[in-house]
Amino acid sequence: MSAPSHSSVMFLPSSGKYLFVLSLYSGFQYGSLVKLFLVVQLEVRFADTKLPLLVYLHDGVFLIKSAFSPTYHAYLNVVVAEASVVAVSINYRLVPEHSLPIAYEDS
Repeated sequence: MSAPSHSSVMFLPSSGKYLFVLSLYSGFQYGSLVKLFLVVQLEVRFADTKLPLLVYLHDGVFLIKSAFSPTYHAYLNVVVAEASVVAVSINYRLVPEHSLPIAYEDS
């Protein structure tokens, strides 16, 4: 896996937390990516805190959208902020460019 291709940090004023979003290459030769969402409060120590992991496969019936669609990005921002979880959003190859079951295999 290569270094993060994109990262961002955003302050969520209503919760007093910071959201860290990293986009990572998953190693697929077709450019599939994994997007990692992590929300932390400044006073929380990483060594003392274990968070649940949420693996999110976006909707789109294997035809449309991606893990990077604004709709899913905004949704996961809220989920990780409110539920105190780490979320991993999986991107998969779409039809008709790739035939099924390739999306299942990617995820």
